[in-house]
Formats: sequence, structure tokens, C-alpha cells
Amino acid sequence: MRNPCLTSSLLPLMLLAAGVLVAAPGVWAKPPICDRDKPNQYDPECVCPEQLREFAITGRLPTDLAEGSAVSVYPRGGAEYVICIPPSESWNGSMVYASMGTVKLDPNEKEGTIVTVAGQLDNDGEPLSGLFNQAGYGFAVVAPPQLLSVPSREADLELLVDLVEITLGEPTVSYVVGFSQGAIPATRLLERGAESPFSGGISACGPIGGNFSSILGQIQPNEPPLFFTQVEYSLQFLVIVDYLFPELKLLRDTPPPFVEVPRVPASTLATWDDHAVEAVFGDSFNAGKVVQLLEVMDELGLPVAVDPSNVPVEETLAELAEEVTFFVNDSVSDLGGSIFDNWATEYPDPELNAGIRRYSSTFNPADIDDVVSPYETSGLLPSDPPLVALHNFLDHRVPYDHVLLYELKSDAAAPFIKFPIPLGGIPRYGHCDFTAGEAALAFQCLVGVVEAELPSGLVCRLPPDIP
Repeated sequence: MRNPCLTSSLLPLMLLAAGVLVAAPGVWAKPPICDRDKPNQYDPECVCPEQLREFAITGRLPTDLAEGSAVSVYPRGGAEYVICIPPSESWNGSMVYASMGTVKLDPNEKEGTIVTVAGQLDNDGEPLSGLFNQAGYGFAVVAPPQLLSVPSREADLELLVDLVEITLGEPTVSYVVGFSQGAIPATRLLERGAESPFSGGISACGPIGGNFSSILGQIQPNEPPLFFTQVEYSLQFLVIVDYLFPELKLLRDTPPPFVEVPRVPASTLATWDDHAVEAVFGDSFNAGKVVQLLEVMDELGLPVAVDPSNVPVEETLAELAEEVTFFVNDSVSDLGGSIFDNWATEYPDPELNAGIRRYSSTFNPADIDDVVSPYETSGLLPSDPPLVALHNFLDHRVPYDHVLLYELKSDAAAPFIKFPIPLGGIPRYGHCDFTAGEAALAFQCLVGVVEAELPSGLVCRLPPDIP
């Protein structure tokens, strides 16, 4: 089912950006029920009621889809795949694949079910599946059985592509949108060039600059090399908070000379209370420590983005502490060790420098490249599909530096677009804090570059009425 005209593809996105949702005609007949005992058989108009009950709890899927959309939930290989297709008369034949970020699991939830990532499947109150369906695009997403593992998530994303092509045929155009950590496997697949299953993609607030290694050489003569990694940012924050706020018990209580691998006690994870952590940072008695924390991170070249006029600093710090605390143990298990090394770090405060926990990498330096390469991006080449970076300037969880680092990794002639042009980012605090209009325009930018082969400088700007 080919899209005969570019205008028919771009117009719905323009209407979406303007806040006008396009309702698709048609009446969806009651679909058959899935045969869950035959996981290798798939009906594109099949609904599994058990999973839809889970969606009803979240209110994310499959509500607010284009009228007549077919929603399919397909458990396979420990993961759960969802494919939402508009009615045949309104489907333009193209697909959008979503690669989701990591989530903190509820004790009653398990990895590999869509309910675990359902909270990420909306934008500005609008379900992503519905937004894309109403614009004429199919939408597909997978909840992987291993939320942290980049290699396994990359494989799950490829399986999702295969599932769509086997059951529905090869789409006219396929796009991928990676959210937060989900942007890593999405970007790595785009970096395959002609072998990529996608014609283009979006990195939405992703750590594409470097999870573990980002030494990119000198940016200017006689200046130190630019060095930034998500692990360095997260773990330095963790060890400093652990020293300044010992009552939070963030790291395993081991006396000097300390253990090599940073781990969060199970008791801390089991009793975590967002409000209690925020109260510790917000206690007036700890105001000086909060200032010290931000100053030390800044002096290490790892500034934490804050917006105190709109969001209390203690809320920012509590969110970042939760983000780091709940994934440090899993990241160590995923890698098979720890790459974090602050053994030789000179901290600006003498007392902190003497008392902070010290760790060294558990890997042989000669092996580190092989260990981290499956988790890293390599940069875009001129022949690779276009990648649009959609990122908040003041992202406290995944700093905007990742966009600049990825630009440095990429060839100068590569189709890497920092949306919107000329700003290069969204001038707002928050992690993945985009309006529905901004997200739709970023996608319109990608479609214009891929399908119309228009210059990014023409189609990747915000309209005057969107600040």
C-alpha cells in the first residue's frame, strides 16, 4: 500500500502540529481473539483481551486511536509486542517503531509486558499510538524482557521490524523513535547505513553521546579533551550524594579501602520513598550541602541542570537520585562488572576528597573497548539515514551534552539534525519534556528530509507562533 503523494504524508503531521487531530473514517468490526498457545501465528486484526485490561489501567493504550484502528498484542520470546494499524483506507503504508526508555518496575510488574512502559507511550497527554495512527502511520512498540541491556533491546527492535514485515508486508517507509535509553539501540540501527531497517529516526532525550566512553579528542588547540559519559555523570553524582547525605544510605556500607563495584543496598531500594528523599534535599539544615553538591558537579564538568524558578531544586535532585539509584546495580550486572573509576579523581573540597568512596574499574584497560562497544553509538556517516535529535537544553537526567558529543562523533556531512534549527534544542527544563506540537514538528522535519528530500534548514524550524 504505497503512499502516492508526499503531501498526503506531510499534511496530517502539519495538522497535528497545529493541534488539529485528523479522525480516520471507518468502523472497526469486532476482531477475533488471539490464540496465545500459538505464538508463531499472528493475525494483524487480533486482540488479546488479557493485555487490553492492563492497558485500561493505564489509560494509554489502546484508547484514543484513530477510529477503526486494529490493535494487536503479541507475546513472543519473553517480550510483548504491540502493533497499532489505522484503517486500510487511511493507512499511508508507513510505520513508526518506538524504542522505549528504562523504567523503575513496580514490585508487582515484570519486564517484558507493555504495562511496564505504558507510562512513556504518551506525549503531552496524547497517546503516541493515537497521534501516529491519526496521521496515517502504523505504530509498533516492544516491551523488552531486559530493559537495560542495549544489545538485547537492539535485537528485540529488529524482531519487531521482522514481525511487521512478515505479517503486514514491507512498509513504504519505516521510522524509529528512541526515547531516553531507548535511543541507543535505535541510533545504533541507523548507523548500519544501507543495512539499517529504518529510513530515518529521532533520538528523544537519549544518551547518544556516550554511555560509557566519550573521549573525543581536543575540540580546540591547547584545550583539554571533551570527556563525558552517562555513567560518569550518574556515578559521580551518586558517590557525592552518598558522602554529603549518608542518611540516604545510597551505597553499600563498606569501610575503607572500599569495594571495587558500586552497589546500592537492597534495603535502600526496598524502602525508597520519593517524598522522604526530596525532604532530605529540601531540609534547610542541608541547604549548604545542596549548594556544595551542585558546585562540585559543576567543577567536575558534570553540571546538573536546574530550573529553581519553576521546579524546586530538591525535586530535581530527588528525581536524579532515584534514576541513578535504581539502575546502578542492574548496569553492573548487565556489563558483568563496573567501568566507573574515581580512584584518582581530585575533588575540589579537601574533606570530601578524603572521605568519598573510591572505586576502580573491574575491567582490564585493554578490554574496555570490547566490553562497552555493544552499548555505544559510533556516530553518523553521510550515507546513513537521517537522525533528528530532540532534546531539552536543561535535561537533568540525560544532559544536553550528549547531542553535542554525538555531533562531534559524526561526520560533518552526516544527516544529523539538532531540532529545531537554528536553536538546536528545546529551551526548557526537564527530561523528554516536549509538547505534542514540538514532537509532531520534529517528526514532520524527519519526514520532509527523508521523503521529500528537502533541506533540513527548510523543514526543521519551529513556526513563529511556537516559541
